[in-house]
Amino acid sequence: MPTTYDEHPFILWLAYLHKRQLATHSNTDLILNSAGAKRFTMGVEKARDAGCPVLGVGIHDARALRSIEWNAAAIMTGHQGRDWIALAARDIRPVDSELPKPVPMRMWIPMPMNAMEAFVEIGPTKLNLKRVKNGKGAFPMFEKAPFLSLPLSIKDKWADFAA
Repeated sequence: MPTTYDEHPFILWLAYLHKRQLATHSNTDLILNSAGAKRFTMGVEKARDAGCPVLGVGIHDARALRSIEWNAAAIMTGHQGRDWIALAARDIRPVDSELPKPVPMRMWIPMPMNAMEAFVEIGPTKLNLKRVKNGKGAFPMFEKAPFLSLPLSIKDKWADFAA
C-alpha cells in the first residue's frame, strides 16, 4: 500500500484526469466529461450473474479504482441530458492518513441518454467492475472475473446517492 498521497494510484489518476481536462472535481464529487467517460464501457454478464450490468474499466484505470474502497454504485437516467453510472466511497483516505475524519467521494461517469433504460426496467441489484481492453476490431474484451462487485441502486437525483 502506498505510504504517501503522492504515491497513491488514485491521486495520480486524478491528477492525470485533471491535467487532460477529462474530469472536474467539486466537493465530494468527481465528474467525468464525455472524453473521460471513454475510459469506461458498459456490458452485461452472460454466464455468472446473467443480466447483471458490467462496467468495463481500462487496464491502467483499474489499478487506480482498485486502490479505493468503493461501497456502492448507482444508475441515474435523464440528469443534465445524460444517463449516469456512479460509484461511491465512504472514505478515500489512505490507510496511514493523518486526516481525522473520513473523506467520502462519488465518481460520476456520463453515458449517452437512454443507454441505461434497460437496466432501470430490469432493476439489477449489483454492478460488476471488470478490467477491459480493446480486442480485434476495437470491440471491448472483458476479463472473465470482476475485480469488484458493488450493490447497485437506481436513483432519481444526485443528492439521493451516498455510500
